[in-house]
Amino acid sequence: MRLSDEMIIRLSVALGISSDQLLGLTEIEQTHSHLSLRITRRMRELDRLPENKKKTILQVLDDLIRANS
Repeated sequence: MRLSDEMIIRLSVALGISSDQLLGLTEIEQTHSHLSLRITRRMRELDRLPENKKKTILQVLDDLIRANS
């Protein structure tokens, strides 16, 4: 799977982990591993979508995170 820089940053923020952890360069604490696995699967599906749909979904995700922070 190939993620754009923007997607890596947004996912890292959404998951509350570093980009190194997201990319597998450093370990993720055990408490995040289950959540990350579920979200990672969905992100793989998201990555297969056309760019305009990905952008829309990421904007919605950003809005939800901001509204609940």
